[in-house]
Amino acid sequence: MRPMPFDWMEPKVGEAVRGRAEARTKEARRRDVRDRAGILMRLGWAQKAVAARCKRSLEWEHDLGPEPLAASEVNAIVRDVFERG
Repeated sequence: MRPMPFDWMEPKVGEAVRGRAEARTKEARRRDVRDRAGILMRLGWAQKAVAARCKRSLEWEHDLGPEPLAASEVNAIVRDVFERG
């Protein structure tokens, strides 16, 4: 008996689509960090503590894969949020 093929188990996504999806995902992560930093800032957290919390959240959410944002990028987003106040 021949094994049955399962086409849906092997995604066929083109490079152009994959590139757009990765860009949208990265932007969603940036927006999430920006929103989280804004909330914590309004709650009275210090900038350094907010940056550490955002980094830990990203590490926890993506513990099985590569981190979606570099620590320097998270620091820059948090700095921008605090500067805009």
